Amino acid sequence: FPSNFQILLVVFYLYLPETKPFQTMKAYDSNHPNTLNVLISEYEAMSQKGTVVFFEETAFQRIISHYRQDNRPDQAIHAVDLALSQHPSFADFYLLKAQILLEKGCQQLALDCLRQAELYAPNQLEVLLLRAEIMTSLGQTEDAFSLLERLKLIASTKAEQSEVFFCEACIFEYLEEFDQMFFALREALYLSPNNKSVLKRLWYSVELSKLYHESVALHQFLLDNDPYCHICWYNLGHAYFCLGHFEQAAESFEYAYLIDPSFSSAYKDCAESFIALGDYEKALSCYEDALEQIEADSNIYTSLGFCYEQINDMGMAHAFYLKAIAVNPGDDAAYYRLGQNLARQRQWIKAIEYFSKAIECNPFFEEYMAALAEAYHQIEDNLKAAHWFKQTTETAPEQSKYWIQYANFLIENGRDEEALLTLEDASAFAGGVELLYCRAACLLLMNRRQEGLELFNEALQQAYDLHEVFFDFAPELEDDREVHTVLYIYR
Repeated sequence: FPSNFQILLVVFYLYLPETKPFQTMKAYDSNHPNTLNVLISEYEAMSQKGTVVFFEETAFQRIISHYRQDNRPDQAIHAVDLALSQHPSFADFYLLKAQILLEKGCQQLALDCLRQAELYAPNQLEVLLLRAEIMTSLGQTEDAFSLLERLKLIASTKAEQSEVFFCEACIFEYLEEFDQMFFALREALYLSPNNKSVLKRLWYSVELSKLYHESVALHQFLLDNDPYCHICWYNLGHAYFCLGHFEQAAESFEYAYLIDPSFSSAYKDCAESFIALGDYEKALSCYEDALEQIEADSNIYTSLGFCYEQINDMGMAHAFYLKAIAVNPGDDAAYYRLGQNLARQRQWIKAIEYFSKAIECNPFFEEYMAALAEAYHQIEDNLKAAHWFKQTTETAPEQSKYWIQYANFLIENGRDEEALLTLEDASAFAGGVELLYCRAACLLLMNRRQEGLELFNEALQQAYDLHEVFFDFAPELEDDREVHTVLYIYR
């Protein structure tokens, strides 16, 4: 017979109100071989059903990190809130929530959340560094710097001191003081040479500060400490490239991808270095190595096409440009290169088709417009040619070469007065003696000889070495005796 307790238990379950069942909480084993996708699926299924599953702190951290990397801040905050409901005294979750709120631009809410983190971890370095970040975002940079100066004194390890200098660099970045940003990052690396967060941010500061020589010295020091740091080799390659040391750049980029074969940018930049050296065979070899390791994008195919073009293998060049377009129908560079190849073969109608496609993909690139204008000029569609030549000068008014091309076109079509006015207009936007030479030539072609010779003389005084521009613009003046008399004076 059942006991009194068992009878009471049955009665309790019989009269319990009908509600949605509360799922028994279960712990998530962080060492379980399940993948992150399985963890996310389990978490999202739980959220949709409204059930509750107990997860360890590490599991929640992985879930939150997943949503942050996936740029889904609202889902990340929801996950943090659930984590806090299960682990209310775990300071790192308050810290994570404050970071996400700061990324969303909710500084005051982030600050409120950070105060909760400080209750459970009052002296935790990450909490104090985040306070400095929030101060910075609120424009309180002096207070932020003061806090960091105190932290430099109390940081107990070199790794902690490195993090303080990294935070200081972020403030300098916010203030757009990029030299100081670089020097702060350098200090961070002197303290902790393997700080990957700093290394990944370092090149940005170098690019903006132009401290290339300092970057070379720093990375050579870092590589003495760890010769297998692929990020160091990559950064060093960039510094060498910007200094024009292309052989050393290529070597550095090559080390970067040999250490990390999946480092796609290193292959591309190594190839770019060889292109700068005019060694297209080695550039091709880099791109071919890249194709063995990484999934090709349209940029690689376009670059391969360009290299084949430079070694006069037009068939392969054409094939790779078409591959680039197949991968990315919006690859304007591939359309342009195809148009250029067809223009060299004087297949102007097809070239026009590809130049037009390039402009559709990138409507504000003057080089494409100039090519299209020339193609229309070649088929004597002067109305469209004039439109695109003019469009080119309006898009890039600071570049004198496009004004000169337009003026040359006008002269060829007997529109000398218009050409002269175009060159005069150009001087208001684009500098350079080239325009002066072209105006002089234009005046001589219009039989305004005295004005033309005076302007030619003025141009020679400014830059004798550029006088070939004059004859390129007006070859018929090469036999002009008065021109050669003036030219002889400056020899």
